[in-house]
Amino acid sequence: MLPIRRLFKITELEIHRQIENFQKQYIGLGEEARQFDQDGDTMHDPVVYRNQLERQRIEVEIENLSNLLKSIEYIAAEDLLAETTIQLGHKVELQVRYPDGESETMAVVLGTEVDSYILGKRNDLETRIISETSPLGKAIRGRKIGEEFATQAPGGNLHLKILEFKVSFLLEDTSLSQDWKGSR
Repeated sequence: MLPIRRLFKITELEIHRQIENFQKQYIGLGEEARQFDQDGDTMHDPVVYRNQLERQRIEVEIENLSNLLKSIEYIAAEDLLAETTIQLGHKVELQVRYPDGESETMAVVLGTEVDSYILGKRNDLETRIISETSPLGKAIRGRKIGEEFATQAPGGNLHLKILEFKVSFLLEDTSLSQDWKGSR
């Protein structure tokens, strides 16, 4: 039995979008390969070889993405409404003070590794998605508004304060808020 993966519904939609794009690329490469075959001897042609390698890479990508969709459970907004501590699916506003004394306010969404991996590739998200297993994810999960604490980062200790958290736009079923720019 496969382990259950928790993820956002929007992550599933993004995985399907990526699979569809890979399938289109695969079909295009197949048409290219057929054209090479019609043109004659292609046994030692480096372009044909690269085409074959790319088709194999795409097959692996499609299989990996398809496997992510097996045994999934969605993180639902209703599960978070009564939460008084930060959990998966919350958008968190933090005050961050760096080791050099600089500080900033930042917003992050706490997600699973799959959410972070799949949606983290997108450039059109205004809010960064962090994995619950990342150092920052581990540091903020279970915290409350107003809590101040330090956590270790590659550049030294970060001093953090939780300013606010709320249900993330990523938990909206299929209609997305202004935080999500671009198409599905």
